[in-house]
Amino acid sequence: MRIPELAINPIGHRIVEAFFTHNGKDVDTINFRQFVRTLAIFRPPGKNEEEQVTNSKDAKLKFAFSIYDIENSGTISTDDLLHILKMMIGSNMTEEELKAIAERTLTETDKQENGSISYEDFEKTLSLINADQIMNVKFLD
Repeated sequence: MRIPELAINPIGHRIVEAFFTHNGKDVDTINFRQFVRTLAIFRPPGKNEEEQVTNSKDAKLKFAFSIYDIENSGTISTDDLLHILKMMIGSNMTEEELKAIAERTLTETDKQENGSISYEDFEKTLSLINADQIMNVKFLD
């Protein structure tokens, strides 16, 4: 990975992979327009403009959800959570500790009690954060 900020991020390759999903399917390449559309998700909302679909809170949360949904199944499973935890924490915790964290997260977040975290569960859990404000990248002044 040639972008230093992503290279040092433990889930950097998941962020890059999220760029290579088009219409819910993994693709090998994207064009410039698709790349810019994905970047536009992180554009801060304008002061006087109505919320845009591209950079709405929902769009930002869907992008974040896609990073956790390793299997692209539309839900986040215990295995997905465990995979992300291993990337983020590495060998600083035992496998059993990581499994316990993943299982507890699933138990607390799975509002539908179906054994996985749906986008709706994810959205409800993160409803208190101001995602449309904190998930921004300022590209130009």
